[in-house]
Amino acid sequence: MFLKQRKKGVIFVAASCATIVTVLISIALIIGTLSLIHGGPEAEAVAGKNQKDIEQEFHQISPLSRMTVIQPSPMRWADHGIISAAYKTKESYESIKLHYHNELTSRGWDFRREVDIKYDGHNYGGKELIYCKSGYVAHVQYAGRQETEFGWTFCFAITWGPSDECM
Repeated sequence: MFLKQRKKGVIFVAASCATIVTVLISIALIIGTLSLIHGGPEAEAVAGKNQKDIEQEFHQISPLSRMTVIQPSPMRWADHGIISAAYKTKESYESIKLHYHNELTSRGWDFRREVDIKYDGHNYGGKELIYCKSGYVAHVQYAGRQETEFGWTFCFAITWGPSDECM
């Protein structure tokens, strides 16, 4: 008798836990849906504005002369976006660096830093220049000795969204 009552108690507790979990999941889904419905259009408007801003900035930067565009690509998500293009050129890193430094700083971008880039723990001469403006980040990445492997000499990108670069 005691075992039958205990078994019924365990089943009752298990059923109660399952019901509680189901209710909590349902509440979370409802709150999430309401939040998305309420904040969705506003978040979408902000994302659209940010993407439009960086695309305008990108197209205002005069490209390096004597180069070929390899991969133009704008992409946007709810909380971040990018517009970028990869280029092939015979210009040196110093020429690329000087051109983009002059272009960006003349349009109000602040230089933050130059970084050596390592791929798989090796330094192949890759570099990245980072600039900031109004919460947006501009990147100029040079492929170094991995140009043949990558298929491009340098990449220029402007991003928006969460980043520690410009804080």
